[in-house]
Amino acid sequence: MKGPHSKCGRSRKRRRGSNPRISARSFGKSWNGVCVYECILRRAREIWLSFSALFSWLAAGIFFQFQVVSLGKIGYTIKGLLSRHGSNPQNEIKHHHGTRRGCGTEEKMKRIGMLTSGGDCQALNAAMRGVVKTLVNSRQKVEIYGFLDGYRGLIYGNYRTLAGSEFSGILTKGGTILGSSRTPFKTIQEPDENGLDKVAAMIKNYQKLKLDCLVILGGNGTHKTANLLREKGLNVVTLPKTIDNDLWGTDMTFGFQSAVNVATSAIDCIHTTAASHGRVFIVEVMGHKVGFLTLNAGMAGGADIILIPEIPYDINKVIKKIEDREKNGSRFTIIAVAEGAISKEDAKLSKKEYKKKLLNNPYPSVSYEIAAQIQEKTGREIRVTVPGHTQRGGSPCPYDRVFASRLGAEAGEMILNGEYGFMVGYKNREIVKVPLEEVAGKLKMVDPNSTIVKEAKLMGISFGD
Repeated sequence: MKGPHSKCGRSRKRRRGSNPRISARSFGKSWNGVCVYECILRRAREIWLSFSALFSWLAAGIFFQFQVVSLGKIGYTIKGLLSRHGSNPQNEIKHHHGTRRGCGTEEKMKRIGMLTSGGDCQALNAAMRGVVKTLVNSRQKVEIYGFLDGYRGLIYGNYRTLAGSEFSGILTKGGTILGSSRTPFKTIQEPDENGLDKVAAMIKNYQKLKLDCLVILGGNGTHKTANLLREKGLNVVTLPKTIDNDLWGTDMTFGFQSAVNVATSAIDCIHTTAASHGRVFIVEVMGHKVGFLTLNAGMAGGADIILIPEIPYDINKVIKKIEDREKNGSRFTIIAVAEGAISKEDAKLSKKEYKKKLLNNPYPSVSYEIAAQIQEKTGREIRVTVPGHTQRGGSPCPYDRVFASRLGAEAGEMILNGEYGFMVGYKNREIVKVPLEEVAGKLKMVDPNSTIVKEAKLMGISFGD
């Protein structure tokens, strides 16, 4: 009789502990074989589903982790861009022992060398301050190495590590906190008195400190050496420093305007005593090879005669101008003379002949020679005033403070962007990058046919030509 739990006419009731008898022949045909077979399939399916779920969770976890890392990197990039543009979010990523929290990647520290070479001038400190403040404000980890006394410090390894705080409060300070010296380019590739290869020594010290860039502030000779170091594979960025304003590739150099102010002030002071005594006064202004400083200071100070190297003078025409002023009722004459002014006769000499003449010249400078010639031919009492190195000294004028700071800021930005091998220049009222190879070895001179010379002549100023 079939029970409620029967199947295939067989009762499922069996004694406890009994085992089903399954043979290879009857497996799959008997009720017991079917039951075991279904159980195995069910268990296999459950195991497969469990493993599938596990693999799915693992895959999802890996994908999610990848997305988090990617989004983290994107978020860090966005925050970096915001901070570079002045944003300061509360939760920005901070620096900690050379790493950035949140991404775990090591941040490379930039090591910057800095030196000032050649004659000093106003606004050197302002320019260096502009560079360092830009680097520090970018939140880039930096170390600044200041080489003492120009290229000499780089050659002999004389330097000191500078903290960012040392560039605070130096905007108005004249001179250079690093010191300076003249290291002529014509001897830079010659061994020193002890046989030291100066160029090799500079490269060695650059590599020893693992510098990323060398910031060099200087004039013509300085830029020749800077370009040489660039050709040797060093990363170099330069800033145009000179009171002469004679660097090629830039309309203006820092230090120039401050020197113009000093020279102009000297001429202003001479005016009163010259007028009181009815004398001819010569004010000698700096400028061996070019006359930008003398031209601008002479015009600003109201000089009657301006003598510059680019326009050789005729002493007889200089005397004629003095006599014409006397005929017109002027009791005095002010002559602004560049220290490199040259007569038409001397301009015809070869370079070698002119150097020989200077060696045998009894006068301290060309100004005293001109004074002697005028006094001999006119009988007038002539006085010479030489402001000398006061033109390099003192606090930079407001124009130079702003100008040097702008140049320094642009130099700092170039370093952050990895743009090397350039001088930061100024063209058409805009800051520009000028390749060093275009600057080195070139001299910017006053064009005798320039509009400023033409306008000076229109006002009656004589150039002795």
